[in-house]
Amino acid sequence: MSETQTIEIPVQEFDLELLPLAARQPGTEAFRNAVSAFIESEFKGFAGRVQIVIDPKRILVIWRSKPEAPDPLQEAVARLQRGD
Repeated sequence: MSETQTIEIPVQEFDLELLPLAARQPGTEAFRNAVSAFIESEFKGFAGRVQIVIDPKRILVIWRSKPEAPDPLQEAVARLQRGD
């Protein structure tokens, strides 16, 4: 059975320095595209599917893991420990 987890990030708390200079204005198409690309890259290699929903006040990251997938939190900690 797959598991769904949701992370909510207030737009004003997202670190704009993670984005290209031209994409740092919240509410713009460039911002939405850059945030989506960044988050998707962070989940690359995890066994599952990520969906990103961005509205004017928040960024929702919805993660659906595959049944055989390791716990995403444990995987994230392992990646941090490896320096990824």
